[in-house]
Amino acid sequence: MKQYQSESVNELFSALVKAQAAIKPAEKDAANPYYKSKYSKLETVVEACREALTKNGLAVSQITDIEGEHVTLITQLCHTSGQWLRGYYPINPVKNDPQAYGSAVTYAKRYALAAMVGVVSADEDDDGNTAYGIKKESLPELSDAHIAKHKEKWVEAIKKGKTPDELIAVISTKYTVSDKQKEEIRSWAQ
Repeated sequence: MKQYQSESVNELFSALVKAQAAIKPAEKDAANPYYKSKYSKLETVVEACREALTKNGLAVSQITDIEGEHVTLITQLCHTSGQWLRGYYPINPVKNDPQAYGSAVTYAKRYALAAMVGVVSADEDDDGNTAYGIKKESLPELSDAHIAKHKEKWVEAIKKGKTPDELIAVISTKYTVSDKQKEEIRSWAQ
């Protein structure tokens, strides 16, 4: 039976809360030409969290375990108190060769570490759309003329209790809203 944490984790979580306040987002600093996407390299994810973790008595260990023909990455977050938290990530390479396993392990280490300690991406999150094969459609830009045409109705919606961010979310389903336009819409609530 797999164990996921030490008997007590109170000191570990107290330290993790402090560390997460200082953990930086990981820049997407590598390109995947096959998927035409960007991602954060493993070393970038490590750099985003290492200092915050060590300053709070935390360390991460990642090892692989083999059971039969199955390889699993085990990520363990350890605290100086001896408390620990553990996660298991199955390794499923596309091919059965050393390069494929190495690539799959690196991929798993990057995502397991980020998940374990709370490292997020500095760039746009696609809400899992790429994983499901959903391509992002480009929406038309919201024009100033469209804002002028609907401003009175939108200001009224804000007065009736809709927050500017809720209004922006609705508009964003049909148009690309610039940061400047978002600021303008938010100013209507003041």
